[in-house]
Amino acid sequence: GDQQEKEMEKYNPWNYVTNGVYAVSPEGTPVNYADADESCTAVVLITNNQRIMIAKNDATDGTNTSLYWGKNLYGKDVAGITDTKDVSAAKSDFNGKGNTAAIIAAYTEHAVEMDSRDMCKALQDLNAAEDADWYIPSFKQLCEIRDNKTAINEALTAIGGTSYTSDTYWSSSESSTNKGWSVQFNSSSVGASEKSGSRRVRFVRDIE
Repeated sequence: GDQQEKEMEKYNPWNYVTNGVYAVSPEGTPVNYADADESCTAVVLITNNQRIMIAKNDATDGTNTSLYWGKNLYGKDVAGITDTKDVSAAKSDFNGKGNTAAIIAAYTEHAVEMDSRDMCKALQDLNAAEDADWYIPSFKQLCEIRDNKTAINEALTAIGGTSYTSDTYWSSSESSTNKGWSVQFNSSSVGASEKSGSRRVRFVRDIE
């Protein structure tokens, strides 16, 4: 019952680790990534702002790892996401989960189809296959991942995943009706890219 859930909550080992990068054991507990192996299921980034689990590999539609933000959402506003062309305002957006839900809802709202290469199509397919709750990180979440890229990539390699490349990755934050925010992983630059353009995506999920 509730009491038991409260007890479980109290002993959540993720509540007791310091900021940094960890691997996730098969039991779901933190492992120092120096001690990690391929039995580990994901990588975790903990900062002052967030605790997120990072997928082992870039998203794919089965063929491509270069996906559209939303091909048929070009020129259409996604309700429920703060549109901003201002980088510092975009950097206050930690709500990747809410953004992702808003993007998915926008297809119905605007009565447009998901393209087979849209990032949300790949996401829905993965979540259905794994019965999981992955989402697309917000702009600020993605910036923090990039800031910790070296350790994250070491951890991904240790668990048999693939590193973040030096390419540009989509966030779930919207810049305008035509553009989504993206983060360049080989430099400190960021930008807004056309929703119908293709970029890499790596899904994340919350640690409850």
